[in-house]
Amino acid sequence: MGASAKIRWKRFRERVADLPRTLALPFVEPEEADRIRGEMRAEAFSRIAREQRWGTVLSGVGSTLDATAGARRILAQVIRDYRITSLLDVPCGDFGWMPLVLNDAAPGLRYIGGDIVPALVERNSEAHPRHDFRVIDFARDPLPVADLIVCRDALQHLPVATIQQALQNFSRSGCGYLLATTHLRRTGYRNWQPCRPGSCRDRNLMLPPFGLPDPLVIFSEKTERKFLGLWQLPFA
Repeated sequence: MGASAKIRWKRFRERVADLPRTLALPFVEPEEADRIRGEMRAEAFSRIAREQRWGTVLSGVGSTLDATAGARRILAQVIRDYRITSLLDVPCGDFGWMPLVLNDAAPGLRYIGGDIVPALVERNSEAHPRHDFRVIDFARDPLPVADLIVCRDALQHLPVATIQQALQNFSRSGCGYLLATTHLRRTGYRNWQPCRPGSCRDRNLMLPPFGLPDPLVIFSEKTERKFLGLWQLPFA
């Protein structure tokens, strides 16, 4: 069996292993179903990190220093122009590129990094003890209040219903702004395509079924037709 066939077989076995919980979801209380989905989500992203499925850069090729040059420039501008004094970064991943932004920011900027993968949170906490890292499922957990939520390269790796849940969670968080990845396709057919946690689908957050208002500003990362939108919270 070739390497690609082995990978496909492994993914198939993972789906089969998740099948009993998936089939049980319609028959349990909504709170229990939400807990089960969160548990499966955490397991999926923990596997991705543990097995380096996105490469040796644990957060994926989109988080290398070269790939984040535009995002770092944009975030620095938002921090400056909107007088951001506290930042919630979800998911923080392996915290590979964010230190460059924090090092150049004004003294006193408070940073909270949240991730659904406990091993990444533990690793980041040990390597960067002056920052605050927490295990957070940003789709369902209460969020720490901050001036700005940064959610880059994350929503497109989630199922449609989880994205909707996360956007609602952001809106009621008490935070001031959201800076999030969006795509600008004119048709939203990809918005409706199913996506297992860890897979990827382009999502235009302004089109159904998400329907966010136009952002205050939309920035181009100037790579892979990727954009960051800045929204004021709660959404109008």
